[in-house]
Amino acid sequence: MSEWKALVGRISLFTGPVQPSSTLTGLELFRLVWKRDPDNFFSSKNPLAPTTAQARGFGLTTGCSVQPTRIDLNLTPLPPETESSELTVTVIEDTQVLHAEMTRLIRFVGTFADPYSINRVGTYLHFIRLTSSIREGNSILTQTIPELYRPRLTAEEEFILQVSRPRSSSVDQQIKLNLITKWSVDRFRVLNLSVQLDGVARQIPTPSEVIGASIVSDNNNVPLDSSLNSAQQVALLSECFQETVKVQRELNLGVYGF
Repeated sequence: MSEWKALVGRISLFTGPVQPSSTLTGLELFRLVWKRDPDNFFSSKNPLAPTTAQARGFGLTTGCSVQPTRIDLNLTPLPPETESSELTVTVIEDTQVLHAEMTRLIRFVGTFADPYSINRVGTYLHFIRLTSSIREGNSILTQTIPELYRPRLTAEEEFILQVSRPRSSSVDQQIKLNLITKWSVDRFRVLNLSVQLDGVARQIPTPSEVIGASIVSDNNNVPLDSSLNSAQQVALLSECFQETVKVQRELNLGVYGF
């Protein structure tokens, strides 16, 4: 793969100091967001453990996670439809679909009637470009890093650079935004399992290592002492998301749809 693709898209809502008397489960939230039942649902008797729901749809794997202090709406790649001898990282091929669904989820937050008190919101997007070696990954990554803080890399391993550019929100000057970009060269361990239902023993293949240049955009507001209303949540999420779009263009990633 010779171009940047998306690996994860996420919208997060963090609860404020006022705790709700009742909450939605991951199953109930999934039905509200995607208007259907999930393919998978997990719940625990532990009240502090998250409840999660997930399904395939809209060209993505869609899911949500609900826990006492946080709600996540997750967009990840669809699993491979056919078994392949080549082990690689599955990515979101149509990033225009990802952009459209992130935008729709942000609008959904404005209609969200959950009893949570939200004092912080954020967007998270992870882009990767698979490479043949650490050296190639370093070369590709450094080409995207602004010259102001660009390091000289060759065969160095475990490289990570994180930069935060905090500023006041255009929605409300009293609200501070954390605008974080992280560059890294990552090693992904990939393993495909072929499940047989007849009980016949099968050989487990050796995991394959895949190397990729990674860029993460993690934008959110500094937690507030008071709650954000739905309009503020949507405005802040939109601002955080547009900052990711802006950074993607400044770094010349060429991600389709962004």
